[in-house]
Amino acid sequence: MTSRSWPYNLNTCVRDGNGSERQRRAWNATEAYRLFDGEWCIVHSHWAFTQTAKGALAS
Repeated sequence: MTSRSWPYNLNTCVRDGNGSERQRRAWNATEAYRLFDGEWCIVHSHWAFTQTAKGALAS
């Protein structure tokens, strides 16, 4: 049986009162796939809010 995992990021956006788009949430996601009878199927999905960095990331 063949398995794969795929991590990705999703940014959800909304329009404000002026019609401008702004980011509402940032997500991290990981989905695990398994090959069943020649077709890839999601067997596990995990979503979490990203952590916002506070302060400098590097010096």
